[in-house]
Amino acid sequence: VDEHTSDEIVGLVAEGAADLGILSGHVDTGALRVFPLRHDRFVLVTAPGHPLAGRAEVSFAEALDHGLDRASAVSRFLGERAARIGKRMRLRVRLRSFEAVCRLAECGLGLGIVPESTARRAARSAAIAVVPLSDPWASRDLTLCLRDLAALPGFTRDFVAHLRDGAGAPGI
Repeated sequence: VDEHTSDEIVGLVAEGAADLGILSGHVDTGALRVFPLRHDRFVLVTAPGHPLAGRAEVSFAEALDHGLDRASAVSRFLGERAARIGKRMRLRVRLRSFEAVCRLAECGLGLGIVPESTARRAARSAAIAVVPLSDPWASRDLTLCLRDLAALPGFTRDFVAHLRDGAGAPGI
Protein backbone atom coordinates (compact mmCIF):
# COMPACT_ATOMS: atom_id res chain seq x y z
CA VAL A 1 0.00 0.00 0.00
CA ASP A 2 1.40 3.36 -1.01
CA GLU A 3 0.00 6.87 -1.06
CA HIS A 4 -0.13 9.12 -4.12
CA THR A 5 -2.31 11.81 -5.60
CA SER A 6 -5.23 10.61 -7.72
CA ASP A 7 -3.52 11.62 -10.98
CA GLU A 8 -0.42 9.64 -9.98
CA ILE A 9 -2.54 6.63 -9.03
CA VAL A 10 -4.21 6.55 -12.45
CA GLY A 11 -0.78 6.55 -14.11
CA LEU A 12 0.56 3.78 -11.87
CA VAL A 13 -2.48 1.56 -12.45
CA ALA A 14 -2.48 2.24 -16.21
CA GLU A 15 1.24 1.35 -16.42
CA GLY A 16 0.75 -1.83 -14.41
CA ALA A 17 2.93 -0.56 -11.54
CA ALA A 18 -0.10 -0.87 -9.22
CA ASP A 19 -2.95 -3.38 -9.28
CA LEU A 20 -5.60 -0.92 -8.17
CA GLY A 21 -6.08 2.49 -6.66
CA ILE A 22 -8.56 4.57 -4.72
CA LEU A 23 -9.17 7.97 -6.27
CA SER A 24 -10.74 11.07 -4.85
CA GLY A 25 -12.52 13.66 -6.91
CA HIS A 26 -12.85 13.80 -10.65
CA VAL A 27 -9.88 12.35 -12.50
CA ASP A 28 -9.62 11.22 -16.11
CA THR A 29 -9.17 7.45 -15.80
CA GLY A 30 -8.98 6.71 -19.51
CA ALA A 31 -9.63 3.03 -20.22
CA LEU A 32 -9.40 1.92 -16.58
CA ARG A 33 -12.42 0.31 -14.93
CA VAL A 34 -13.86 2.38 -12.11
CA PHE A 35 -16.26 1.48 -9.31
CA PRO A 36 -17.86 3.98 -6.94
CA LEU A 37 -16.95 3.44 -3.28
CA ARG A 38 -18.42 6.26 -1.20
CA HIS A 39 -18.82 9.98 -0.73
CA ASP A 40 -16.65 11.93 1.71
CA ARG A 41 -15.70 15.52 2.40
CA PHE A 42 -12.82 17.39 3.95
CA VAL A 43 -13.38 18.89 7.38
CA LEU A 44 -11.38 21.07 9.74
CA VAL A 45 -10.31 19.47 13.03
CA THR A 46 -9.31 21.55 16.02
CA ALA A 47 -9.37 21.59 19.78
CA PRO A 48 -12.85 22.27 21.19
CA GLY A 49 -11.79 25.67 22.59
CA HIS A 50 -10.49 27.08 19.30
CA PRO A 51 -12.40 30.09 17.87
CA LEU A 52 -13.42 28.08 14.77
CA ALA A 53 -14.61 25.06 16.78
CA GLY A 54 -18.21 26.17 17.28
CA ARG A 55 -18.86 27.10 13.67
CA ALA A 56 -21.40 25.30 11.50
CA GLU A 57 -18.87 25.45 8.65
CA VAL A 58 -15.72 27.34 7.71
CA SER A 59 -14.09 28.27 4.42
CA PHE A 60 -10.69 26.94 3.51
CA ALA A 61 -9.44 30.53 3.16
CA GLU A 62 -10.43 31.30 6.75
CA ALA A 63 -8.79 28.10 8.01
CA LEU A 64 -5.58 29.13 6.24
CA ASP A 65 -5.58 32.38 8.22
CA HIS A 66 -5.23 30.29 11.39
CA GLY A 67 -2.41 28.05 10.12
CA LEU A 68 -2.68 24.34 9.37
CA ASP A 69 -0.86 21.17 10.22
CA ARG A 70 0.14 19.01 7.30
CA ALA A 71 -0.82 15.42 6.55
CA SER A 72 0.08 13.07 3.74
CA ALA A 73 -0.53 13.65 0.01
CA VAL A 74 -3.49 15.86 0.86
CA SER A 75 -1.00 18.66 1.55
CA ARG A 76 -0.18 19.00 -2.17
CA PHE A 77 -3.86 19.11 -3.06
CA LEU A 78 -4.53 21.73 -0.38
CA GLY A 79 -1.46 23.73 -1.44
CA GLU A 80 -2.86 23.93 -4.97
CA ARG A 81 -6.24 25.05 -3.61
CA ALA A 82 -4.56 27.75 -1.50
CA ALA A 83 -2.62 29.02 -4.54
CA ARG A 84 -5.87 29.27 -6.53
CA ILE A 85 -7.26 31.73 -3.99
CA GLY A 86 -4.00 33.67 -3.74
CA LYS A 87 -2.97 32.33 -0.35
CA ARG A 88 -0.11 30.28 0.97
CA MET A 89 -0.32 27.45 3.45
CA ARG A 90 1.57 28.17 6.67
CA LEU A 91 2.45 24.64 7.71
CA ARG A 92 3.91 23.90 11.10
CA VAL A 93 4.20 20.13 11.15
CA ARG A 94 4.37 17.30 8.64
CA LEU A 95 2.56 14.17 9.78
CA ARG A 96 2.09 10.89 7.97
CA SER A 97 -1.38 9.99 9.23
CA PHE A 98 -4.73 11.71 9.56
CA GLU A 99 -5.11 10.22 13.02
CA ALA A 100 -1.92 12.00 14.12
CA VAL A 101 -3.33 15.28 12.77
CA CYS A 102 -6.47 14.75 14.88
CA ARG A 103 -4.39 14.04 18.00
CA LEU A 104 -2.31 17.17 17.47
CA ALA A 105 -5.48 19.23 17.04
CA GLU A 106 -6.86 17.70 20.23
CA CYS A 107 -3.84 18.98 22.12
CA GLY A 108 -4.41 22.49 20.80
CA LEU A 109 -1.21 22.43 18.78
CA GLY A 110 -2.81 23.41 15.48
CA LEU A 111 -5.58 22.83 13.00
CA GLY A 112 -5.82 20.11 10.41
CA ILE A 113 -7.87 19.20 7.38
CA VAL A 114 -8.77 15.54 7.10
CA PRO A 115 -11.51 13.42 5.52
CA GLU A 116 -14.75 13.58 7.50
CA SER A 117 -14.86 9.79 7.92
CA THR A 118 -11.47 9.93 9.66
CA ALA A 119 -12.45 12.89 11.83
CA ARG A 120 -15.70 11.24 12.99
CA ARG A 121 -13.83 8.04 13.87
CA ALA A 122 -11.15 10.00 15.76
CA ALA A 123 -13.80 12.05 17.60
CA ARG A 124 -14.97 8.85 19.33
CA SER A 125 -11.75 8.79 21.37
CA ALA A 126 -10.30 12.29 21.00
CA ALA A 127 -11.65 15.64 22.19
CA ILE A 128 -11.75 17.39 18.82
CA ALA A 129 -14.16 19.72 17.09
CA VAL A 130 -15.10 18.75 13.54
CA VAL A 131 -16.12 21.66 11.30
CA PRO A 132 -17.18 21.06 7.67
CA LEU A 133 -15.39 23.07 5.00
CA SER A 134 -17.82 25.19 3.00
CA ASP A 135 -15.84 25.07 -0.25
CA PRO A 136 -17.48 23.02 -3.06
CA TRP A 137 -14.25 21.09 -3.76
CA ALA A 138 -14.23 19.79 -0.17
CA SER A 139 -16.99 17.35 -1.07
CA ARG A 140 -15.62 14.39 -3.03
CA ASP A 141 -16.46 10.96 -4.34
CA LEU A 142 -14.05 8.08 -3.77
CA THR A 143 -13.73 5.54 -6.57
CA LEU A 144 -11.76 2.38 -7.11
CA CYS A 145 -9.83 2.00 -10.36
CA LEU A 146 -8.15 -1.02 -11.93
CA ARG A 147 -7.18 -2.38 -15.33
CA ASP A 148 -8.76 -5.84 -15.46
CA LEU A 149 -10.45 -7.48 -12.49
CA ALA A 150 -10.12 -11.00 -13.91
CA ALA A 151 -6.34 -10.59 -14.30
CA LEU A 152 -5.82 -9.74 -10.63
CA PRO A 153 -4.61 -12.36 -8.13
CA GLY A 154 -7.39 -13.98 -6.08
CA PHE A 155 -6.52 -12.16 -2.86
CA THR A 156 -6.65 -8.82 -4.69
CA ARG A 157 -10.06 -9.68 -6.19
CA ASP A 158 -11.19 -10.55 -2.65
CA PHE A 159 -9.94 -7.17 -1.45
CA VAL A 160 -11.86 -5.41 -4.23
CA ALA A 161 -15.00 -7.34 -3.26
CA HIS A 162 -14.46 -6.35 0.38
CA LEU A 163 -14.14 -2.66 -0.56
CA ARG A 164 -17.24 -2.85 -2.73
CA ASP A 165 -19.23 -4.68 -0.02
CA GLY A 166 -18.23 -2.02 2.52
CA ALA A 167 -19.44 0.64 0.11
CA GLY A 168 -22.79 -1.10 -0.31
CA ALA A 169 -22.02 -1.54 -4.00
CA PRO A 170 -23.38 -4.47 -5.97
CA GLY A 171 -21.08 -7.48 -6.28
CA ILE A 172 -18.67 -7.77 -9.16
